[in-house]
Amino acid sequence: MITIKPFKTLISVTCVFVCSFFALACPASAHSLPGSELVIKQSSSQTRITLSFALEEFVIAAPHLKFVEKTSSLGDLTNSQVKQLSSYFNQHFKIKPLNDEQDDQFISPRLDAIEIQGAFNEHVGQYRRVEAQFSVDSKTLPYNSLFPAVLHFDAILHEIRSHRVAVFYEGEQNSKIKLVDFVYSETNGKPATHLLSPNS
Repeated sequence: MITIKPFKTLISVTCVFVCSFFALACPASAHSLPGSELVIKQSSSQTRITLSFALEEFVIAAPHLKFVEKTSSLGDLTNSQVKQLSSYFNQHFKIKPLNDEQDDQFISPRLDAIEIQGAFNEHVGQYRRVEAQFSVDSKTLPYNSLFPAVLHFDAILHEIRSHRVAVFYEGEQNSKIKLVDFVYSETNGKPATHLLSPNS
């Protein structure tokens, strides 16, 4: 006669269920989408900034801007949608020369264009990536007056704290210098700012 011990059986069944659940919910191959990249380039007429990021994470961070998923360029959006998109970046993306000690003198670069393209990453496969073009004219920011600079940037980061941002300066012959690499952090309860200096 075989005697079944209910307590041990219950533990075994529970262990199998829990292990199966976590195996499905947390696959070993899970990877985050690639982070954002910010590239700054100056000329005598203006400062141009290119920002690229994963569309999926942008929509998670700013669901009210979900309409971006259905566009391929800024021209596809209505005036109202362009204003909403510009307002978002004006709030979460600002820059100023370090020698300007007034906190309210941060400059919000003007959004000039966006383009959405397919991209590939070896960890996550195919995904959609946004490339946004910004500029600041030379009257607002004279040539060679930007660096060293202070960057306020928490686009996407304000909701996805593990999102990573890499900032580069593009010099002559399209050579890129990495200025800083960061994730979300706070100083005195506010998003931290970051010092940018190609010569440091």
